[in-house]
Amino acid sequence: AQSIDMHDPLIEKVVEEKRPLYISQEPTIKSRYIAAIPAGHNQQIDALILIEEMPFMSFHKDNLAAISFVFEYFIQTLHKQQILKTMRILPEFEPDFRFEYFRLYHLAIKHEISSSILAFQTASELTIHRLNETIHSTFRQLDIYSSIYHNGIYMTLVLVPFSSVESSRVLQMRIYEKLIDTERDRLDYSLFDISQRKILKEFLG
Repeated sequence: AQSIDMHDPLIEKVVEEKRPLYISQEPTIKSRYIAAIPAGHNQQIDALILIEEMPFMSFHKDNLAAISFVFEYFIQTLHKQQILKTMRILPEFEPDFRFEYFRLYHLAIKHEISSSILAFQTASELTIHRLNETIHSTFRQLDIYSSIYHNGIYMTLVLVPFSSVESSRVLQMRIYEKLIDTERDRLDYSLFDISQRKILKEFLG
């Protein structure tokens, strides 16, 4: 294995600008790498992926963007406790749920990768119990949900990773239609894009 030359001009530019760079974006740079992809937290770079060779047909924007966001998604795990300490949104919910929300929000803002949140609330303990049973029975492997009781209201949020609001509506209605009429009447619900933090907060009160 060759040693890494930290003075390589492509690496130096990535460290300076803290963003992925591909040699096709910087044709004047002479580098042994065709791409350098950083990941970290709070403007600090923890690791770099350096690509020296890649099949020509694979070397395109979509593949490189996918490598970048999967890399970032993994690196964020190293900063989980720090992220949770500084994250103010959804403080009443479970830490693992909040962390996943942060990661999906970050992907939506930085990489425009859609995710959705199903939000339910009710004053009835029985209704929220039945709702959570229904959610659990229709659960998909990537989905994650969390429930709280706050100011006399029971709330459940379901994260639907990598799904637009339009596609997530199918899951929302599948859950809703499994409830009996009296439970539906007691339930208030809505569907949000992961980036809609302000109106999600307003819905939750």
